[in-house]
Amino acid sequence: MDEKISKLKNLLKRAEEEDPEDIKSEAKDFLKNMDETDLMVAEQGLIDDGMKPSDMRHLCTAHLELMREQWGSNPTNGLPSSHPVKVLMQEHEQILSLLEKLEKASSSVNTKGNSGTLDTSRENVRAIAESLLSAENHHLREEKALFPELEQRGLSGPPEIMRMEHETLRTMKHDLLDLTSEKDDLVFKKELSRLSADLIFMLRDHIFKEDNVLYPSAIDLIKNEEEWDSITQTCDKIGYCPFLVK
Repeated sequence: MDEKISKLKNLLKRAEEEDPEDIKSEAKDFLKNMDETDLMVAEQGLIDDGMKPSDMRHLCTAHLELMREQWGSNPTNGLPSSHPVKVLMQEHEQILSLLEKLEKASSSVNTKGNSGTLDTSRENVRAIAESLLSAENHHLREEKALFPELEQRGLSGPPEIMRMEHETLRTMKHDLLDLTSEKDDLVFKKELSRLSADLIFMLRDHIFKEDNVLYPSAIDLIKNEEEWDSITQTCDKIGYCPFLVK
C-alpha cells in the first residue's frame, strides 16, 4: 500500500506542475490496477499525511472518467423511492445542492465581498452550514443500519473508510459554522475560500463513492427483502434529514 500511496503522490504532484490532461491517461491506467477499497485507503492515507482533499481533485476527475467507462447496469437504478438506499441517495441530491450554494457563496464573497455585504454573506453561509450539519442522521443511518450489514457479509474496508470520512466531514462542517462568527473580514474571506473548497471537494467525492461503489455493493450483497425491511425499521428509529420529505 505504501508503494501505491507514493505513486499517487507522484501523479498528483505532476498534475499540479504539468497539464493534467497530459497525465490523465497514465492516472487512469494506474487506477485500473487498484480495487475500490485500496483506493479509499490510499486516499485516506494521503489526507492523514497532510494532503488537502482539494489537492486530489485531478485524481478524482480521472477516477470519475474511469468509473463511467466501466459502469454497466447500476443495481441502484429502479429502486423504489422508499428503499433505504434510495432515500440515502435522495438526501445526497439535496446535500449536493447545498454544496452548489456554498460554492456560489464563497465565490461571491471573494470576488465582490465588502464590509457592506459580508454580514449578509455570513448569514447565508451559516444557513448552509446548519443545513449540512442537519444531515447527521444520514450518516448515522449508514453507520448504524447499513454498514454493520455489509461488514457481516465480509465487506469491511469501504464502510470503515466511510466512517473515517464522516468524522473528518463533521469537523469541517462545524468549522464552517464557527467561521461565520469570525469578525475579521479578511480572515473570514480567506478561510471561507480554503475551507469551502476542501469541504466541497471531499463531500462530493464521498457521495460519489457511496452512490457508485458502496450502495451498489449493498444491493448486491443484501438480497433478502426481510433484511431490507429490518434496515428500514432501524433507519426510521434514527430519523431522516429535515430537508427531505420522506
